[in-house]
Amino acid sequence: MMTRRAQLRFDLLRYFSLSSLIAFALVIALFARFIEGHHVVFSAVLVIFSVFYVLLLLIARHAQRIVERQSAELYRLSQAVEQNPDGVLLTDLHGDIEYANARYAEMTGYSVEEMIGKTSRIFQSGVTESPVYDDLWATITAGRVWSGEFCNKRKDGSFYWEHATIAPIYDAAGNMTHFVATKEDITERKLADDALRKSQERFQKVIEHDVDAIVVVDQERIVRFINPAARRLFDVQDDAAMIGKHFSIPALNGESTELEIPRRDGSTSVVEIRSVEIEWEKQPAYLESLRDITEHKQIEDALRASQQQLSETYQREHQRRLLSDTLRKIAGIVSSTLDTDEVLRLILDQLERVITYHRATVSTLEEETLFLMAGKDKRGDVIKQFHYSAYKYPLNAEVLRSKKPICIPDVSRDSRWHPSPTMQTIRSMIFAPLLVQRQPIGILAVSRVDEIPYEDDDARTVFAFANQVAIAMHNAQLYGRMQERNRRLALLHDVSQTLASTFEMSKFLTGACETLVRNFHADHSAVLLFDDAYTHGEIIAESPPGHVRGLRLSLQEYGVAKEILETAQAVAVLDAQHDPRTEKIRDFVQTVGIQSLLVVPIISKGRIIGSFSLSLTQERREFERSEIEMAQTIASQMAVAIENARWIEKEHQRLEEELSIAWHIQNSLLPVGVPDIPGLDCAGFCYPASKVGGDFYNYFAFPQNELGVAVGDVAGKGIQAALMMALSVGLLTTKVQKDLSPSTLLATLNADLQPHVRRNWMNTALTYATLHPSVTFPGAWHLQMANAGLVPPLVRRQNRDIEWCEVGGLPLGISEKSVYPEKDMLLYPGDMLILCSDGVTEAMNAEQGMYGNERFAQRVASLTEKSAQQALTTLLEDVRSFAGDNDTGDDVTMVVIIVR
Repeated sequence: MMTRRAQLRFDLLRYFSLSSLIAFALVIALFARFIEGHHVVFSAVLVIFSVFYVLLLLIARHAQRIVERQSAELYRLSQAVEQNPDGVLLTDLHGDIEYANARYAEMTGYSVEEMIGKTSRIFQSGVTESPVYDDLWATITAGRVWSGEFCNKRKDGSFYWEHATIAPIYDAAGNMTHFVATKEDITERKLADDALRKSQERFQKVIEHDVDAIVVVDQERIVRFINPAARRLFDVQDDAAMIGKHFSIPALNGESTELEIPRRDGSTSVVEIRSVEIEWEKQPAYLESLRDITEHKQIEDALRASQQQLSETYQREHQRRLLSDTLRKIAGIVSSTLDTDEVLRLILDQLERVITYHRATVSTLEEETLFLMAGKDKRGDVIKQFHYSAYKYPLNAEVLRSKKPICIPDVSRDSRWHPSPTMQTIRSMIFAPLLVQRQPIGILAVSRVDEIPYEDDDARTVFAFANQVAIAMHNAQLYGRMQERNRRLALLHDVSQTLASTFEMSKFLTGACETLVRNFHADHSAVLLFDDAYTHGEIIAESPPGHVRGLRLSLQEYGVAKEILETAQAVAVLDAQHDPRTEKIRDFVQTVGIQSLLVVPIISKGRIIGSFSLSLTQERREFERSEIEMAQTIASQMAVAIENARWIEKEHQRLEEELSIAWHIQNSLLPVGVPDIPGLDCAGFCYPASKVGGDFYNYFAFPQNELGVAVGDVAGKGIQAALMMALSVGLLTTKVQKDLSPSTLLATLNADLQPHVRRNWMNTALTYATLHPSVTFPGAWHLQMANAGLVPPLVRRQNRDIEWCEVGGLPLGISEKSVYPEKDMLLYPGDMLILCSDGVTEAMNAEQGMYGNERFAQRVASLTEKSAQQALTTLLEDVRSFAGDNDTGDDVTMVVIIVR
């Protein structure tokens, strides 16, 4: 398409040609007048000019077509420049702008009209250095193309980056006339490149200072990079020792692997390796992260060993407790029946609770013959009763001779093992003697057929059982020899029941003495316990009462006691009035009128811990052997009961001591006195439901007569609540500040307590209030409070009106989203503020009625006391009066503040 300017030129050319022809024709016509008669000449001239005009028009038309074609090409080129996504700029040889496209106007913020005629230096920002411009002008003025980057400035003063390509333009004669520049806005790319560069720098710093070893390998597992930590891990001096070498340590992408790496000093390091796919130098690669976990593994091993030791200790303690419980049950079994078969069956059943066995047998010794009396085979084999020589098998003979248990972890490796046909599959075995009065009366044997061997602890367990089996067997033997004395058998049951009825030693021993007197037809019975040094003994129980309880005797001067210590046997005294062994207690013997005396040692775990006596005052006679044996059996039961009572007493004493310490520690967390704040009268009280509890309160005196007061209640009771209370008080004390609002304080404590609440499920209810003199109302106090699940604060006005301050939120530690709103009010002289735990309002009486908020409010309204302490005392007495003798079951805490 022809441009408007070209079209105008061709129209003027046509008009000029036509005008010239007309003018020339007029000239010829005038000239013809002067040459009239020369028509030929005129006609010829006219023809010539007509031809000339036609030729001129043809030439003009052809030129017009050429110009139109060139104009169309020029238009397309112009549109390409105008619509180019890059900016285009045309300047003269001095750099003055003659043309700029719309894109460049958009890049710079200048309009095209504003740029035309201006120097291109208007875009300079001062960031691009002068040598860059010097090189630019030297290049383009030399006729070469220059390409580079500028930091230019827009019209609004902001900077942008552009990539420019500038080339000279020549005319047809080869003369340089202009410069043309194409410019691309690369600001975003520069920012991205800069961010990438900084990121790479940060990554490089992290890698260089990372404590983990970092190794980058390509897909062929060739090392491309290592950091200093990798040099230390692999004991290399520089990167060249590894870079370019094959990395042989395998790793799974995204998964951690543990392996051992040998060191030059011969040791090994345990490392955890992770592999991640990355791009390294524009090629796929793997980043291998190796963490030295040697020390961590050592700690894990030590912890595992410690846990194993703790577990073993726990298992031993559990086994000991289980054994003690089982032995008590066996003691009950022994007392409940004297049928030999039944006793042995029950005892073997109880044995399964504390030790694993596949076969167990009980044999009794008579003379030199062992009689297999009872047995249990879990494999289904029938155990028949039979007898054999006690010394036929070496192991039996050794057990009877040594009176100690024998443990054989692997019978196949013991030369003393001579199995019978029914024992061929046995792998491990324990033999324990049945001892009565330190004499063997039989053997308890247990065995197993699996690969797990018996150990010494198992042997001790079986031996403890054997003692009970021995008692059972001995009692059964007594029963067999004394069927006519069935009445005596009930004595064992009565004594056992009495001993098991309570763990209070004086009570069950007194009961045992009563049973002994009744069943032995004796007149008096007493229990004498020895001290550890065997210097003195004290009578701690007797029946009937009133004679000798509390009497201390010298064991070295008391002949009967001295003989018991030497022989560990019962001592029967026929004539107590004249026997030299009773000389040192002759006054007591004569006063009571004792004629005959039986003293039986109480033996526990092979050690004599005391004795009990049976006295006859109405007759003098010999004690029968059956009576002595029965008394010895009772002494064994007494020994077990006494040891259990002593152990329980020690545990109870230890627990009481720990609770006492906890009480003193907890009590030390409560305020000693009340703060001295002019205009305020304060009183507080906290009483735990048990030795220790979860309630607390505290005052916080701040400068400028400001007072903070807190009352808290931990969910639960006892030691756990006390520990949570100590934690809550500690956090409260460290977090509370003068300018910290109640709601902010509770939110802070809520966040701090959440990890602990998630572990122990014990939250803390807490009310915190601050009081400070009002600036606006002289004499009044500004009260600001927040509540986390506690009983709402109560305000009693001077006119006795009651206001419950209904402000609250969830107890501390339950939810991280808990919000604690605040309540503000003014307290005037005579007003009273009361904070309390739910132990006050939820106190129960014997009829299960609750004290309640309504009764509490009514009692507060009726107060006439003037001081805070008097008001506090009155309110607490009202709660106690309501509950009566009924245990409130909860901690009670209250704080009363009166404005003066």
